Amino acid sequence: MRAGRVRRRAGRVDSGGRTGPDPAAWLTTAARHNALDALRRARTLRSKLHLLVEPEAAEMDTDANSEPAGTDAPATMTGCG
Repeated sequence: MRAGRVRRRAGRVDSGGRTGPDPAAWLTTAARHNALDALRRARTLRSKLHLLVEPEAAEMDTDANSEPAGTDAPATMTGCG
């Protein structure tokens, strides 16, 4: 009789006397892990979002116009071939 008590304490016992996982506990644990993963993803996105933002068009225009003097000619590749 002791073995039966141990099995019942260790997990759910089905009609065949075998122990199995508790579905409610499994679902609760999986839902908890999914929620924690979502919180981690959101925190990571907030911390990395500034790296994903592209510069505005006005900033890009000023960068394009800031070429050094004397470089009006198009760049050519030499030494190829």
